[in-house]
Amino acid sequence: MWSAEQASEIEAIARSVKPDIKFYAIPQGLQVERGPDAVVEHLIEKVPPMLDS
Repeated sequence: MWSAEQASEIEAIARSVKPDIKFYAIPQGLQVERGPDAVVEHLIEKVPPMLDS
């Protein structure tokens, strides 16, 4: 998991290359609390609508 500072740095680098890039953060602790399958389910639910917007 990245720190908030690392995530901001990575986002800034990505935006310098592709300004309209989209980001999505998996909720912190989701895998620990509910397991890896919950992460997959979460992404299947949340990412497609974000990409369609």
